[in-house]
Amino acid sequence: MSLRGQHLHEAADRQIADLAGRLSAAEEAQLSQPCPGRQKLGDGTIGAVAAHTADNYHRIAAFVAAIARTSPRRTDRHPTAAVDLDVLIARLASARVAVATIAQLSDDDLDLVPAAGGMKFADGERTLEEILTRLFNHQRHQVTAVLSAVGRPWGACPTAGRR
Repeated sequence: MSLRGQHLHEAADRQIADLAGRLSAAEEAQLSQPCPGRQKLGDGTIGAVAAHTADNYHRIAAFVAAIARTSPRRTDRHPTAAVDLDVLIARLASARVAVATIAQLSDDDLDLVPAAGGMKFADGERTLEEILTRLFNHQRHQVTAVLSAVGRPWGACPTAGRR
């Protein structure tokens, strides 16, 4: 186990917990509302962006598991507005479990240079730690967009920044 791996896991876990917490307080109908700035993801709704984000955490965990030679459950979906809130919350909960393997990575694991193309940001030169850091920064943008969209009154202009 590595302190660096624990820090990466904590960042991902905090993102997922924030997203799941905010969505748990949302109404099902909010999922079909637009998620400003994210129109290109699925159909551009809060539900599509949130589902895409949850799936990305699972993809990240599967990538890490492949590096660590384990095999967590993985599913691929193409999110649309037809997202069930309870299913989405459960998917985020399972993502938290899936990314927990990151905390178990050693410094040697984090210093590995995965082959190019295995995951976004994997170019055959970046270490696993650099890839994960970039992936979680990317995920943070999705989480922030959903948190902002869910937290605003319907029909209001989105607010910038974090909650």
